[in-house]
Amino acid sequence: MSLIEAVSQLQDCQHEEDVHRLLVQFNQELQQEADPVALRTLSDLADRRIETLRAMSDLRSRASAVEDMLQACSCLHASLELPDVLDALIQLTSDLLGALISVRIFTREQDDLCLEKEFWPGAQPGRGALSRPSELAYRAAQTGSITVRQDKRSSAIAQAIAVPMNLSGRSVGVVVIHRAGYPELPVTTLDKLQWVANQAARAVENARLFAKVSQQAYTDALTGLPNRRALDWRLEEETRRSSRYHHRFTLAMLDVNNFKEINDFHGHPAGDLVLQHVIGCLRSNLRETDFFARYGGDEFAIILPETDLPLAQSLMQRLIAAAQDCPVDLPGGISQTISISIGLAAYPEHAISAPALLTVADQALYKMKQEKDDVEWLE
Repeated sequence: MSLIEAVSQLQDCQHEEDVHRLLVQFNQELQQEADPVALRTLSDLADRRIETLRAMSDLRSRASAVEDMLQACSCLHASLELPDVLDALIQLTSDLLGALISVRIFTREQDDLCLEKEFWPGAQPGRGALSRPSELAYRAAQTGSITVRQDKRSSAIAQAIAVPMNLSGRSVGVVVIHRAGYPELPVTTLDKLQWVANQAARAVENARLFAKVSQQAYTDALTGLPNRRALDWRLEEETRRSSRYHHRFTLAMLDVNNFKEINDFHGHPAGDLVLQHVIGCLRSNLRETDFFARYGGDEFAIILPETDLPLAQSLMQRLIAAAQDCPVDLPGGISQTISISIGLAAYPEHAISAPALLTVADQALYKMKQEKDDVEWLE
């Protein structure tokens, strides 16, 4: 084999083993010719080829790591729903560390840690001390650094790791991991774990902001009740559900009698006070399954799931009595008795679509107020 042929083959080598094998073969063939210059030249070229191969391997490794990080980031930010973000964080943690005993995710509320999610693969969720943040978790949250504790006395938990979820110089939560088995995790793995937790911190904050904005979009600012947008959505859902499972439900529309006179005589702040007072009286007499929303002005709507018309009438009579028994104290020491009017629309007797039910209930309410401005219900 000539030097040129050896150099050509050297450039085709993709692994260090191939380079060493070529050198051995070339040495054996040149020993007979005793050409030290050729041997030295090929040896130098082989060293450079090995350096190149190592550099290429390092680049591929780095590229793979970057790809893994991009994929992790994509998983964490794929949803704005907090449960989805926490599920993705648990999955990434499991993929990175392998077999785990448990993963618990705490979010930070001022100086306290609140459990948001816990995962116990292949076992029932733990209770007691493990479901509460440990000293290890608090230390990680305060220092902003990974905290590891080895437990050589326990065969069940060999290593506890608390990873802070850092964002903009502060910790927004902690991931607490319990794993069994040695050896200890290498520094590179802990660095990846911290990177994942930091990405999760931003995803968690985004999910919280989204939840807050969503709540504001579906909540009436004055009363704190679901607003018209939330009512429309819920009524459509209840209509679909009742149609699918052949259930009945009733929609009630109600308003406060003489509310305009209260506003005109006592002022709008007094009117706001009346609305809040009426809401408190009515809410305490509703069932947990009932959906109470502000329709607009002094009008409200109540969705009564799985409730036929006779039962709805009975429930509304209870609300009427509750409103009468709750006079509101207005400025100036005036005690104002409150009365309400109610219109009902039953699914499917009166209508089978959400807009039609609203129309029927609103017409029933209007008819009641036209016939008698007093406390009554009308179907």
